[in-house]
Order: sequence, then structure tokens, then C-alpha cells
Amino acid sequence: MNELIKNNIETKILDANFIKDYKNDLLKKFEKINFNYEDKYVYIIYFTTSKNNYFAKNQNKIFNNIKTKNSFIISKLIEINPNVIKLQEFIELIHKISNNDNTIGINIELPLPLNYRNYQTEIFLKINRFKDIDCLNPINYYEFLEKDKNKLDDIIIPSVANSVKIMMDYYDINYNKKDIVILGNSLYTGFSIAALFLKFDSTVYLFNKHTRDIKSKSIIGDILVSATGVINLVDKNYIKEGACVIDVGFEVYNNKIYGDVNLEDLINKAQAVSIVPNGIGRICNYSALLNLYKNLLRANII
Repeated sequence: MNELIKNNIETKILDANFIKDYKNDLLKKFEKINFNYEDKYVYIIYFTTSKNNYFAKNQNKIFNNIKTKNSFIISKLIEINPNVIKLQEFIELIHKISNNDNTIGINIELPLPLNYRNYQTEIFLKINRFKDIDCLNPINYYEFLEKDKNKLDDIIIPSVANSVKIMMDYYDINYNKKDIVILGNSLYTGFSIAALFLKFDSTVYLFNKHTRDIKSKSIIGDILVSATGVINLVDKNYIKEGACVIDVGFEVYNNKIYGDVNLEDLINKAQAVSIVPNGIGRICNYSALLNLYKNLLRANII
């Protein structure tokens, strides 16, 4: 009888199709922005060495030609070859863009190239914190860590972390006072997701590739969030009955995009599973767009 009950769980598939309405509501807010007649620019910076150029190009489309009250916001892609452009040249470029009066937003696609990575703090400090659209500036990141859940509307939030919250809010998945397991602890993905849900009195378990007995430890989670980039890592042995699973993974293999989660293996055991593609990754660009709007509010432009 117990086995029959277990097999009767109807797994809900979570996708990002709802983001169309979210986008339309957000764009209506931008129509109230009162710029001068000159166009304003958002710069999306990506690297020739990155597998994430897919996100940069999609973000560029979303940010381009946004209508304001009397002008447009224009998005510009800047491609950087880290094997050609030296570190100091890159730092100077970020400083120059950030201090241009017509610049209202900057994003740098992560991760940074290896030859830039040891200077990440120095690079991100060159981003004007009121033009930062992904919480990269260390002051913005600290503010995100420090503020409680009642102040989230007043600050910008790392786009991956906020995308997980946006999806869970839409599907009415309760993350208050839950046990949440996060696989992957990088600063702007797993760690930021953990920091966000700690604000809601949840107990967060943050695991990395060195965690021992990871499967047996993961099954404690009411919610499991995977952000490792390892294809099909998460199967039914990682979760307990009725857990919710959020896939934040991204990997390209044979020109196809894959996540961390083996969706088919979780059917009838998980309460809900998000998909890749058309999941968290798609929402991230709109989280960044929301950050741009918040920055304009903070700068008293709206």
C-alpha cells in the first residue's frame, strides 16, 4: 500500500512560460521613466572564451529598444577576447563605460576568464553600483547579504537567486522555514541562492564537489536546488518523496542545452521539477531587467 502511495505523486513540471506576462508588466513600468531625449545605454559584456554567450545575446535582445516616456534604452554587446585584451585594459574599459553619463546599466557575463579571475573584486568595484544590473559590485552584494526579507524591493538581487524566488513564487512553492539543499557554492549562484532563502528562516545546506556522502545528505531537503553544470547529476536518489527540485544547471553538449537534473528519473517522486531549457536561465535576464528598473528608482529618474 505504501508503495502505491509513493508512485501516485503527480510531478508538476515548472517552466518559464509565465515570464511573458512578467515582462509585459515590467516594460509598462519603464514607459513612465522620464529621460532626456538622448538614448540611454545598457552594456552587456561577454567573453570569447565563455560557454555562456547564449545568455549575453538573449539579454541583449531583451534590453534593446525598451521604450521610455520620451526616449529608448539601447543595449550594446561588447565581446572581449581575454587572450588579446590585457587585464588592465579591461579594468580601464569598465571604468570608462561606468562613468559615461549615457550609461545606465552594465552587466559582465560570468564566470570571468581565468586570467582575470584573481582580480574579480578590483574589476567589479569599477562598476558604478547604481548602474550594476546583476549585483556584481561588492557594495551591492554586501547590501543584498545584509538586508532582511522586508527590504528586498529596495535593493538589487543577484539575478540567478532572484529567478529561483520568482519561479517559486509563481508556482506557490513555500520556501519559508524549509530545509533547502543547494548543490554548488559559487558566489553568484549557489551561495547567493542560499543567502536569499536564509532571509526566510529556512535552514540551508550548501554542498560542493568535496561534500562526502552527498546523496544521503541531500535527501533531507524539502527543496533541492542544483547549480553545478553537471549533466543529469540529480536523480531520484538525491531527493525524498515530495521534494521540490529547481534546476539551475547549464551545460552545452552537441549544441544542445542541458541542466543538472534527470527529469524522467524524478517523475512520481518529486512534487515539482523545473526544466532546462525554458527554466531558470530564461528568467535570469528579466531579473536583471528588474534590477535596472530598481537602479533607476534609486537614482530618482522615475
